[in-house]
Amino acid sequence: MMDGAHGLITLWPLGRWNRAEDEVPESIRPLPAGAIVFADHSLWCWAYAAQFDAESERTAVHIIGTGVGVPIAETFTEFLELIVTDSRLLYGEAG
Repeated sequence: MMDGAHGLITLWPLGRWNRAEDEVPESIRPLPAGAIVFADHSLWCWAYAAQFDAESERTAVHIIGTGVGVPIAETFTEFLELIVTDSRLLYGEAG
């Protein structure tokens, strides 16, 4: 888990990554199609899921649990930059 200055985000080891429909409770759906949950905030207050596009090699990262799968980053690199800068987007707030 990251420290408080970096959003209390836990990046999961690859073996824990899971399909969103298998990880996310029914009460916080719908989910982005084909999303994979790979991180959470503060012991799963909400989660972060990646939506992979094999054709364009694009990866969208969504916040799950504070709305309807709100996209917050277009790449993993951008998502990591949000963590480093403690962006409000990590909390489901407008940038």
